[in-house]
Amino acid sequence: MSPYVAIGILVGFIIFMVVGITQAIKHERKAFNGGKCPHCGSDLKWYDSDSQGGRLWMCPSHYMKDERGEPLCPGYSCWISYNRVDHGGLII
Repeated sequence: MSPYVAIGILVGFIIFMVVGITQAIKHERKAFNGGKCPHCGSDLKWYDSDSQGGRLWMCPSHYMKDERGEPLCPGYSCWISYNRVDHGGLII
C-alpha cells in the first residue's frame, strides 16, 4: 500500500471521528434544551449517574400533581454523556 493511501485513510478516519463527535454533542445539546423541560419549561434536575459518567436529567414537574391528581408535566428525561453539554465548555 502506498504511503499516500495510508495517510488518506488516516485523515478520512480522523475527519469521520470529529464529525461524529460534533454531531453527537449537537444531538445531546438539543435534548438537554438548556436545562429546561420542552413540555412545561421547568428546570431539569440531575437525577442519577451511570458507571461511565453519563448523567440523567429529569423534569421534576412530572412528580407534582394538580388538583385532579394528574401530573403537571407528561414527563421528560435525557441522558447526557458529554461534559460540555451540561457543564459549559466549548460551544459547537
